[in-house]
Amino acid sequence: MLKQEAKFLEVIQRDGVASLATCGPDGVHLVATWNRFLMVQDEMLLIPAGGYRKTQSNAEKGSLVQLLVGSPEVEGKNGKPGCGYRLTGQAEFHETGVYFQAIKEQFPWARAALVLRVEKIEQLM
Repeated sequence: MLKQEAKFLEVIQRDGVASLATCGPDGVHLVATWNRFLMVQDEMLLIPAGGYRKTQSNAEKGSLVQLLVGSPEVEGKNGKPGCGYRLTGQAEFHETGVYFQAIKEQFPWARAALVLRVEKIEQLM
């Protein structure tokens, strides 16, 4: 699914802020990262987690994760400048294994790999 979305792949190669949202007992929890930190592997999205403790707790309790990512440098819908996506799925945090090693090689500061199993991808702009 992700590797077929050429425009999405173009967006995450550009500089920009990406936001991840989960829901927990205190309501919505929002964290941020950079577009260029996102890696597509095995049709999943890998994200380095330096903190994200509350995000991890919410995900482990079954919260869906939504990710917003965009770039003003990529042409969006109807030829207009700016392209953005919303991805929805389940997340797992890996502190060992193949996904963790893939993240750790690129981001030595990461304590874990957030693995987002994307169930839905929507181009918003």
